[in-house]
Amino acid sequence: MYDLHAVILAGGSGSRLWPLSSPDFPKQFLDVAGTGYSLIQSAFQRARLLTGSERIHLVTLDTWAGVARMQLPDLPQSSIITEPIRKNTAVATLHAAVRIARSNPDALLLILPSDHIVVDSRQFVKNLQPALRYAAEYDELVVAGVRAHQPDIHYGYIQYYPNEDNGQICAVKTFTENPTQDIANAFFRSGDFLWYSGIKVVRVSVLIGLYRQYLPELLQLFDELEEVLGTKQERDGILRLYQQCAPISFRQGILYNNPKVKVLVADFDWSDITMWEEVYRVNEHDYLENAVSGQNIAMYDSSQCLVMGSGDKPMLLVGLEGFIVIDSEQGLLVCPRTRQGEIRQMLVDLKRSKKE
Repeated sequence: MYDLHAVILAGGSGSRLWPLSSPDFPKQFLDVAGTGYSLIQSAFQRARLLTGSERIHLVTLDTWAGVARMQLPDLPQSSIITEPIRKNTAVATLHAAVRIARSNPDALLLILPSDHIVVDSRQFVKNLQPALRYAAEYDELVVAGVRAHQPDIHYGYIQYYPNEDNGQICAVKTFTENPTQDIANAFFRSGDFLWYSGIKVVRVSVLIGLYRQYLPELLQLFDELEEVLGTKQERDGILRLYQQCAPISFRQGILYNNPKVKVLVADFDWSDITMWEEVYRVNEHDYLENAVSGQNIAMYDSSQCLVMGSGDKPMLLVGLEGFIVIDSEQGLLVCPRTRQGEIRQMLVDLKRSKKE
């Protein structure tokens, strides 16, 4: 039996979900699907179906550690790994791996993003079993690919070689990030492509070996951290380390460079909550296909809209079709669903104009 540790990555700012997601309270701490649990609480619950609370680790920013402790009271405080600066997923993943390696370099890691919606957690656990068994036995990294249910241009795609011998564990042929709509349509029709979920399974020693091969300078910085871990100099040492780290994603730094990576062909209802369209999809719809959340909201001659209100403020929507309307203390967003991909850049332009 393997020693399974789960690592939940929660360092993203969720700017595409403005104005509900903010720098002080980003999307992973929000209940965007109306389930009664935030995204990070749901991720923790899924991890706990696979391993004990003492083997679950959270990587998040220093500024969000207090919110994390409040929302995850069953997570040991020592298991919250904080980052002084956001440096993307390659750095966050290695930070967790180095700490876990101190107690067991042969531990099996399950790496989970914190911004997912999984409808059936039991099906999720069942689907992951082949990946856990494979990664425990072989010196290889396994990523979970989920069958696409629509040709979405905002997801990464994995093309794979079907493998009759190993069933759900297959070799990867290609990775494609942010395809055009025509290419996404072709991927979807072919049936040979999966959505890249960001979920990964690998032994700690194998993962550190991949960093040694593909990101040696980053690994060398973390080797130096070993001297201060558990001492009074730890916090200052981590800050100096992060100031020297280049921001790089796990995909760019490790995944796309590794020809031996395997993919788990998974089949569970999954959404990556990166944009408002996923929030629209996972919420309940009325007979006019509106997804409405909030009090005192009245809609007339409106359909296929995502509407979220703030507090008890009255909202009246008339004659809208396919719109996103989000009201929060941070601001107000009114945007056609077809243009939601532009929100991040528009927000950057807004901040520049206000000199914030």
